[in-house]
Amino acid sequence: MLDAEAYKLMYSLCSPEKPDQKSFDDLIRLFGKQMLPQEIPLAERFKFYQARKGEEESPKEWAASIRGLAVRCKFGNELNNCLRDKFFCGYEKGPVLDRLLEEKITVSLEEMVALAENKMAAQNHFQQQMATGTTNMKTEALQYVERRRGKEKATNRNTEPPRTSEKCRACGKPDHEKAKCSFRNYFCRICNKKGHLAVVCFENKANENKNTKYILNRHYYVEDQRPLPHDDLELFSIENEGDRGSSFKIDLTVNKVKLTFQIETGASVSAISEKCYKNKLSHLPLLKTDKVFYFYNGMRVLPVGYINADITYNSVKKHLKIYVMINGGPPNAGRDLLEMYNSKFSDVNFVRVEHRNLDELLTKYKNLFELGLGKFTKGTASINIKDIVTPHFIKYRPVPYAIKEKVEIELNRLLSLGVIEPVDFSDWATPVVPVLKKGEQEVRLCGDYKVTINPCIEVDKYPLPRIEDFLGALSGGKKFSKLDLSQAYQQICVDDESEELFTISTHKGLFRYNRLTYGVVSAPAKFQKIMESLLSGIEGIEILLNDILVTGPSDEKHLSRLEKVLRILSEAGFRLNIEKCEFFKEQFEYLGY
Repeated sequence: MLDAEAYKLMYSLCSPEKPDQKSFDDLIRLFGKQMLPQEIPLAERFKFYQARKGEEESPKEWAASIRGLAVRCKFGNELNNCLRDKFFCGYEKGPVLDRLLEEKITVSLEEMVALAENKMAAQNHFQQQMATGTTNMKTEALQYVERRRGKEKATNRNTEPPRTSEKCRACGKPDHEKAKCSFRNYFCRICNKKGHLAVVCFENKANENKNTKYILNRHYYVEDQRPLPHDDLELFSIENEGDRGSSFKIDLTVNKVKLTFQIETGASVSAISEKCYKNKLSHLPLLKTDKVFYFYNGMRVLPVGYINADITYNSVKKHLKIYVMINGGPPNAGRDLLEMYNSKFSDVNFVRVEHRNLDELLTKYKNLFELGLGKFTKGTASINIKDIVTPHFIKYRPVPYAIKEKVEIELNRLLSLGVIEPVDFSDWATPVVPVLKKGEQEVRLCGDYKVTINPCIEVDKYPLPRIEDFLGALSGGKKFSKLDLSQAYQQICVDDESEELFTISTHKGLFRYNRLTYGVVSAPAKFQKIMESLLSGIEGIEILLNDILVTGPSDEKHLSRLEKVLRILSEAGFRLNIEKCEFFKEQFEYLGY
């Protein structure tokens, strides 16, 4: 039955014919066209592409949502690709999106959903471990002395100076809001609440000043009364009561007398005891000084005097003032000596050796920590070029005058180490790109190989480990050690056929690398393959390019694995960067974790 309005509409739709002249199916079809909404594919696609994944929406729920939105979009044969692309585009920047973008273009939507679920599950598991403390990680406060206008004030190392810009309430960093922060869904390991990290936790701030009873170590750190020119924040090493440790030592020749110095990064000057001076260096004149020094606890001390000494280390002679102290301990190598040899020990993580065996182990393999560049002795790297290629020779690019001298110093350094050698002719030549190192006045020279050999190289398909592999391999470890290879790539020699490919063009002429160098597209894969082959079979280690992580379920197992790694590296001719190595740490940051 139809009411008057419906019949009037039917009559109008059938005009000029009458409704009784139409069949029932025709009348239904006419009403359907009139009543059903018109499909507009472009409008539906606009809705599809504008959709965003909800914060609490799971990967499966998000996939079902975009499937529903795609029903009227008429994608045709491209439906599966559009659904897959929309799935990962709905995620904001973070670990899940990073994992999805690693996949190849052939990945399907179902595989994307599974990857997202696995990544979220691993991430949530790690956060729960951090929140419950099952990872056996803990943090201890360090203190530094802040010197302002002649006054000293001890403050917590983790306390940052106030900033004028507003900080994010989720991570504590400036320049973005919490709604846009990638850490807004993380769980705090302090209060176990969702929405912020421990660095901005209110409970952490309320308790950070508790239980901070410290005593001085047996080593006394001497500070010059006058402020140092490079920094006014002096970091001192502080140990909890009952801790015992030993510092690194270095053998030096002082005016033809061999002495063992203890490295003290907390001291601005180098010093020896009066007893040491009288027994071994009394032939040097003792000069007067008006300098005044202070220990960490503020105690004022006057030196007996100083000597002008000729220091020899690794056949390099330098001139240095060494201060003579009353009742001093072993000879101390301060920052003045370390910086003189460009050791940059002011940034070193101070190593507290908790086990006599570790101290003996580091002494046994001290050749690994010597200055200079290592050389891999177990083989060479080879670069494979495609069958039909045309050599590319590109002349050097102008170097800014502000860093021209630094570039020449770096070229001379590489020449002295045997990394490069000058050549008169080459079919290949790559312009050099000087990169100023962060926080330093030195430059690193990298060839712009993307315009020459990189398109012609057959790239090795050797995979690099992912963070999930790291967490899995290191699970069950109590403490962790990190070894850092110094100038990693340049410790690997290349064969004769590959040397010409690495030729660089500079304002000083052509130079040919005989070591693996930065900027070559296949260098990371080749280096990773060499390191994994060299250290294969050792449990509890993980390798990512120049970093080697070592752990174990106990200190004894940890030390055993560490010794195997150091022995193999020493036999292979490698050198480690002591400034970036850490040993038996309960916690350190790596790759943002």
